[in-house]
Amino acid sequence: MVSINKIEDFPILTRTGRQTEEVVMVREALKESIANDYEAFELTGIPQDGYNSWQQRIRTQAKKLGINVEVRFSAENETLAFRAKAPKAPKMTEKPSK
Repeated sequence: MVSINKIEDFPILTRTGRQTEEVVMVREALKESIANDYEAFELTGIPQDGYNSWQQRIRTQAKKLGINVEVRFSAENETLAFRAKAPKAPKMTEKPSK
């Protein structure tokens, strides 16, 4: 039976991140991609309706690591390829002389 009780102190909101084994593997692969000249990795067996979820997971982990990532899905092979992306070199633009 459910009951409702009055309480004195309201609990403090705490957020604890849940990291699945897959998310940890994605983070490690991204780190390895950076260390090995932006090597590419591939997730296999992803159905087309799971593409967006996995793409978001990969992009989120890349953002947490402070890196850019490139993600491509192959519907034919049901694979999702990703790799860390090299930072862009700053543009060296000259101001026109007067």
